[in-house]
Amino acid sequence: MHTSNSFRGTILHLDIKSKNIVLDKKFNARLIDFGLSRESMTGSDFTTAPLAGTELYRPPGVHKTSPLLDYYAFGVVIREILTGLGPEGKCRSQTPLGRLDRVNFEVLIQRRIWTIDDVWESVSRIASRCISSVDDDETNGQISSAKICTSLKSILSKESIQKWTVLDDNNCEICMVNGQLEKENISFRRVSEINHADCATKIKICCACMKNSYVNPVKCQECDNEIKSIIGDGWGAILIAGFDEDNNSFRNDVKMFAHAISSKVLPSMCVSTVITIDSGNANNRTCVSPD
Repeated sequence: MHTSNSFRGTILHLDIKSKNIVLDKKFNARLIDFGLSRESMTGSDFTTAPLAGTELYRPPGVHKTSPLLDYYAFGVVIREILTGLGPEGKCRSQTPLGRLDRVNFEVLIQRRIWTIDDVWESVSRIASRCISSVDDDETNGQISSAKICTSLKSILSKESIQKWTVLDDNNCEICMVNGQLEKENISFRRVSEINHADCATKIKICCACMKNSYVNPVKCQECDNEIKSIIGDGWGAILIAGFDEDNNSFRNDVKMFAHAISSKVLPSMCVSTVITIDSGNANNRTCVSPD
């Protein structure tokens, strides 16, 4: 979400809260409700969107719209999990969870549930780091989604806790509605063979989510490899409309354009092979490859 690509910029959720995190039938957590989300401007981590979200999951004061707002809200959610309380804390008349310093917050942790000191202390540190990041200039650049994920995965690995439980059906694990790609059409090469041959719990993905992965990349929940789409991979289409009396000039122009975009001398479009198809004659195809 916070990682941009060639198709879109950084996506900011801007309304991360416990009510927007749901569990599937295997108790895997899923973030929902992107109604307030915004895309950052090209080349910037900031947007011009007005500050939004739910009050107690927003830092006090005025802040630029940036990924730090999502980190702050996530820190509040972690504190809710550690204490079993809502974002307001014990009661609305007291200091909210997000505004407590670490010492006063850790008094509220449910020790009868979080029985391993190293675990709750590590998780509490992550929450405090997320919350303080919006105000402490020294943390800017030192915190990121990737670093937060790495810290959480380290805790799970140390305690031998499985980070994801595979759904026990043949549905896509992204949308949970459509059938997985390999079951729908056996003519497709298996996704697992391309992306994560050595992964123990290979992610199941449907055709629709695979197509959407160009804009919103999908990572395997186990091996963290980005899923490479096998639908139209390496292919593209350009529609050129034109007309002349004998059509020869137009055909020649199309062939010259094909040579230009596949040229190794000036590889502006990084095209290796071009196939031109005459709409008036479906059997008339010309394959152009640069020398």
